[in-house]
Amino acid sequence: MPWRQAIRAMGRALIRLFVRPGAENLERALAAVDQAIHAARHTDEPCAPHFDSSPLRRVRSYLHFIRSSLLAPTSPLTELAGRTSGQGTVHAS
Repeated sequence: MPWRQAIRAMGRALIRLFVRPGAENLERALAAVDQAIHAARHTDEPCAPHFDSSPLRRVRSYLHFIRSSLLAPTSPLTELAGRTSGQGTVHAS
């Protein structure tokens, strides 16, 4: 499934970011998270209307949490992106 491949790529990008923090690796990680969100969003899920019974919906929720954590103004990664703590973040949608 494409969303699983995207999540594996995201995992590698996040590992790279935390092993070698830097603006380039942060951008790579954000792009990988966005790609995983996109892949999960465009994957059809058979008959799972509720959050509790929908693994893919939970995955999307976790991906948005990861993205928010990377973009949080109070994150230690803020300095890597050249943002100050008072600057806003880009919305995930």
